[in-house]
Amino acid sequence: YQRRVRALGFHPMLVHRTGTRIAQQRRPSLHHLPFASLRTWSKIGHGCYRLSQNPLHEEVLTKSLKEVGVNLIDTSANYSDGESEALIGEVLQKLNWRSKVDLVSKFGYIQGQNLKRFQQQSEIDQPPETTRFLQDCYHSIHPTFMHDQLDRTLQRLHTDCLDVYLLHNPEYFLIYHVKKESDVQEFRQELLRRIENSFSALEELVQKGKIKTYGISSNSFSLPVDHLHFLPYEALLDIAQRASKKVGNDQHSFKVVQMPGNLLERDGLENCALWASKNDVRVLINRPLNAIHQGKLVTLADYSQVATYKETVNSTLDHFVERMQKAEGDGATEKACHLIQRHIVELDRQIHAFESIFHYEQALQKQIIPSLYQVGEKLFNEGEGTTRAQQIPVGRRDVMILQHFLDVFGMEVKGLASAKLKRELLSSKVLEDSSLPTEEQALEFLTKHPGVTSVLLGMTKPEYLSTASKLLKH
Repeated sequence: YQRRVRALGFHPMLVHRTGTRIAQQRRPSLHHLPFASLRTWSKIGHGCYRLSQNPLHEEVLTKSLKEVGVNLIDTSANYSDGESEALIGEVLQKLNWRSKVDLVSKFGYIQGQNLKRFQQQSEIDQPPETTRFLQDCYHSIHPTFMHDQLDRTLQRLHTDCLDVYLLHNPEYFLIYHVKKESDVQEFRQELLRRIENSFSALEELVQKGKIKTYGISSNSFSLPVDHLHFLPYEALLDIAQRASKKVGNDQHSFKVVQMPGNLLERDGLENCALWASKNDVRVLINRPLNAIHQGKLVTLADYSQVATYKETVNSTLDHFVERMQKAEGDGATEKACHLIQRHIVELDRQIHAFESIFHYEQALQKQIIPSLYQVGEKLFNEGEGTTRAQQIPVGRRDVMILQHFLDVFGMEVKGLASAKLKRELLSSKVLEDSSLPTEEQALEFLTKHPGVTSVLLGMTKPEYLSTASKLLKH
């Protein structure tokens, strides 16, 4: 027995014969360890919701770190089905930059590859307490799922420790179960019980050195307190204290909350964010430029209209007029070309009806593309003959021209919608300066807010870097 004890690195006299004290002797109290602190974060963090493994995203992330001076990266296990974390890990490894940034990641969503693994497991092996929110999206914050996700996250990020690990939108449980006021108390208490169970597991991960701190990212933090799906954030400190005490830590490591916030959605900023900052809890703001305005999603940014828009409309119409003339009595082709022209004319006529680029993209996927394909199917599948300029099937050429029109149309919608929104915001005094870009004013409002630690800007294109750089220098 004593040889086995010595092999473990302990003096036999320090260990009870029964072995019941081994774990306590091996793990010193956190009080005697240097507390794992977070660095001072740049006021703009790199939000990686849309990041995937492509060269442009790699270039932008690299410049964000090396040139702009961002030292905070926020991602999640479900962003681009794990590709976001994988790209971050690759970039940090190439740059040898891990020691210069704080990494935030999250867990909770079961979709994509996670959902495939879930469905392949036997019922007994699946994570307990799973909310089957949608057919293609489940959710769980149970420690079993947490441990699995953290191991995958650390592997993708090429690191052995996360600076911040967040429960990702635990309110999905409330959204699924709470349908009326009388449901709130029962299911809210159950959610808080589940959060405490997760916090205990997170405190153990702090002990093991796999994470430094933890917290919650929740859209519910930005809801009014009387909303059915509001998550009572003021209860979280007591929960964290109980969790830390339960596992033997002298102080809790609940240090970060994340929520949506912007010029048009301020409930979370004026309530949860101020509460958190007063209680030594850092506040991350997501969705700073995408706001829900009058029940619709809008972008708080300026976009230019397309100088060649009318030219593109006319050239697209001319193409299908020419195709119709060359049909030589082919009634089906003539009809398809005529209907496509009508669709283009109608879209042009109604361009001001699209209130935002999100409104247009929704209509594009659900109505415009299906309708165009239905009337133009014969043309698009036509493979006989090629254009003189390029060896491209005639039907493929039609698709390319129509796609170019839709791209230009979308950019024009974006320009018109952003100009209209800016006029509204200036009129209502939400914006103060017509000469400054909307996105700069929106981000500056957040970076100066007393409750905000850092604003997560989703940067996937080089033009976003100049905005972030200007704000950080200022």
